[in-house]
Amino acid sequence: RASGYPVLSFSSNGRRFLWAPFCSAQAQMLAAASGACVALAGVAIWDRFFGARSPLSPQVAGAGSGERKFGGRKSTSSSDAKATPGPTETAKEAPSPAVPAEFVKSDAERAASAVEIEYCVGCRWMLRAGWTAQELLTTFTESGKPPMVSSVTLIPVVKPEGVFRVRVGGVEVWDRKARGGFPEAKQIKQLVRDVVNPQKDLGHSETKA
Repeated sequence: RASGYPVLSFSSNGRRFLWAPFCSAQAQMLAAASGACVALAGVAIWDRFFGARSPLSPQVAGAGSGERKFGGRKSTSSSDAKATPGPTETAKEAPSPAVPAEFVKSDAERAASAVEIEYCVGCRWMLRAGWTAQELLTTFTESGKPPMVSSVTLIPVVKPEGVFRVRVGGVEVWDRKARGGFPEAKQIKQLVRDVVNPQKDLGHSETKA
């Protein structure tokens, strides 16, 4: 065992023989690789001839069905599975609530009750215009009833300066330069009321302008 390899001894006719096979790391690796190839070949042959009858092998349940059987259980591929509708699709499919007939207005009716407020940008009158719009919307809209004012639009004006005008249905009801100042809340409410709904009672604002 000077070489470090196993020694095989045997005797024949009274003679003794010693045999020490040559073995190296390369030879061991080659033997291991050969054994792995043989094992893989055996697995391939087994799968080819006996795999079809194995309970663990996948079997196609039907052409194009997307189902496979594994040990008596069915598995459906994700590509063939029926897609579950998302929240967006569900919302699209949900029917929209019916709008009461009294809330439906033609374009001409909406234009006749539309309010426009022009204000000077350089004079910083946007807040005044917004406050006027708030007063009109609060007065002429009620919960559960069709609004008497279809819309209020703020229109900024750069030139000429000092502009503050209010129009209802295209008809001018207030001009700051012509009237010498801004309208009070009750004044502008009465002017708008006379156009959109003359029968409406303004309550405490029901005084002569």
